[in-house]
Amino acid sequence: MEFIKKIDSREVAEEIANWKYKKPYDIYNNNGDENTIKEIIEKDYYSYSYGDIIIGYFCFGKPARVLNDNNYIYKDENYLDIGIGMNPKFCGKGKGLKFFKKAVETAYELYEKKKYRLTVAKFNERAIKVFKKYGFKEDKEFVKNTNSSNTTFITMLYN
Repeated sequence: MEFIKKIDSREVAEEIANWKYKKPYDIYNNNGDENTIKEIIEKDYYSYSYGDIIIGYFCFGKPARVLNDNNYIYKDENYLDIGIGMNPKFCGKGKGLKFFKKAVETAYELYEKKKYRLTVAKFNERAIKVFKKYGFKEDKEFVKNTNSSNTTFITMLYN
């Protein structure tokens, strides 16, 4: 049985905070520290599960943004930022579009906004393909230092 739930459990937050992705997707790894766990529990993070298996999580608003020095990237407050993280066990297995649809449906139910923004690493062609299938369009690019190297990110918009 599928269900979406606000993350309020330390156990679930710890599991997500310790997911490890293979290169080059390792820029999405969290370090499992107390601050990350606390943010997952206290901010707008939701788990998407099938039975006891966490398929992934969604986050909304400021936690979905990639922190950078380019304040103009997120200036338009008419958009709700959506962030997702899929369990590494399911990445690259053709489940991305269904997973992402659940994220957008959840955003709509919780916030009733119809304009969405997301941020994705430019090299993440698998995710960009999913977002474009849903109707998102590329907007702005910026560079951020991640894991001691520069990574180009793209914001994508859905109106």
